[in-house]
Amino acid sequence: MQTPLWQAMCARFMPPVSAQGLPGELLARFAGDGGQALARLLCFLAPLTVRALTLPEGR
Repeated sequence: MQTPLWQAMCARFMPPVSAQGLPGELLARFAGDGGQALARLLCFLAPLTVRALTLPEGR
């Protein structure tokens, strides 16, 4: 919760997301019904969880 990335991302939300309220409080910040909000949250988190694919030379 103290990483620079989390602090920068968390600053996008008003009111701020409480660490004690995770994950529900973060999910509540995304619009739509349950499924839509979850999909938006996962898209928001995707850059944190996906590494760039590197292919060997010649491919």
